[in-house]
Amino acid sequence: MEIEIRRVKVRMRTVSGTIYVGRVYVQEKMRLTDVLNDERDFLAMTEVEETDNPRKVPFLAIHKGTIETVTIVPET
Repeated sequence: MEIEIRRVKVRMRTVSGTIYVGRVYVQEKMRLTDVLNDERDFLAMTEVEETDNPRKVPFLAIHKGTIETVTIVPET
């Protein structure tokens, strides 16, 4: 049985004030909050843009303890 994964575009602010916009992968039957609250210490993001840096980073792992806010960004 194959696990269905969906990409969720998010805007994430860390306690240092850095803002990242990128994609988080969530299993189809899970919510984003389930991923944020699971036992893993780090959250993996792809296609990440930092507001103070014009280049896109293909992968970033953020320690969940540094996340202040997360907002889902509607796809355009």
